[in-house]
Amino acid sequence: MMNISIRLDPALIKRLRQRAARLGVGYQTLLKTIVAKHADDEL
Repeated sequence: MMNISIRLDPALIKRLRQRAARLGVGYQTLLKTIVAKHADDEL
């Protein structure tokens, strides 16, 4: 695995943290799952 750094809006991070808490996972784990799921989607 490789470490990266990205800037996200604080409101988005808050939403990610809230959703992750409801799912019982860390917000970074949730973010990795979302990115992996949508990496090949059309923009």
